[in-house]
Amino acid sequence: MSGAGLLVVLFGLGALTAAAVLGLATAVAGWLAALIIGAVLVVVGAATAGVGAMRARSATPPVPENTADSIRSDVTTVKEHL
Repeated sequence: MSGAGLLVVLFGLGALTAAAVLGLATAVAGWLAALIIGAVLVVVGAATAGVGAMRARSATPPVPENTADSIRSDVTTVKEHL
């Protein structure tokens, strides 16, 4: 169901984009309205992607410090008893 819901949301965003172009076309030429709305969407998308990329780069994988210490202890114990 969530896939179908996301598809409906995508169609809704397309309809809102078309409405924005048609609304702006009442003030400027249709091609210019489409160009302006398209440019705004590209800028917003690029900014969002840039923020996401920076957050992904700064995210560090969890370090299993307790697990590494436990394994070292286990190895030491096994070596002592062999």
